[in-house]
Order: sequence, then structure tokens, then C-alpha cells
Amino acid sequence: MIDISVQKNGVVSAIVNELIKYLTTLKYKEVRLGWINGNLQAEHFWIKNAFCPIKEGRVVLANRLLNKFFTD
Repeated sequence: MIDISVQKNGVVSAIVNELIKYLTTLKYKEVRLGWINGNLQAEHFWIKNAFCPIKEGRVVLANRLLNKFFTD
């Protein structure tokens, strides 16, 4: 959860991208996470950050493949 005062200014997306870069250096190939189905704010945020839903139920499971990103 992120305080509303720091939402919608790119800070959280930057944090996610830095984490993805770090995990890539550790040779991780994928990151998975979930959000409660129907939470449209969470869904929009994670899809905007390149996570793809892979299974839906009460919780939406999503993943992001890392080998396509930050391979410099």
C-alpha cells in the first residue's frame, strides 16, 4: 500500500523498475504477484508496469518476464 500523497507521480513505478533491474542482475527470469479481482486501480497499475494476468479467480495472478527487460 502506498500513501495517497505519493501516488500518481511515477515514484512507485520507478521503485518497481529498480526492483526488476536488480532481480534481473540476480538472473531471475520472472516475477509473479497478485491482486484482488475487481481492484481496478491495482489492475491498471500492474498492467501499466508490464505485468500480464495469467490466472483469474478471487485473486488475479500476474507475471512479468524479466529476460525481455533490462538486459544491458
